[in-house]
Amino acid sequence: MEHLGSSDEGVILLRKLDREAMEDARAGRDPRGVVRDPEKNSMIEIIPGEVVTPVS
Repeated sequence: MEHLGSSDEGVILLRKLDREAMEDARAGRDPRGVVRDPEKNSMIEIIPGEVVTPVS
């Protein structure tokens, strides 16, 4: 019995995404954000204080 207001839009969105992920898993699909291809699933290393410029 919550009374969510307009400032709780993030809570509502997170719950919706969680619900969709659970439904995908129950149906045997990968939830959003799951990447199984090792070529596409690489770790991005971030070094504090380092400035990174986008590659064109």
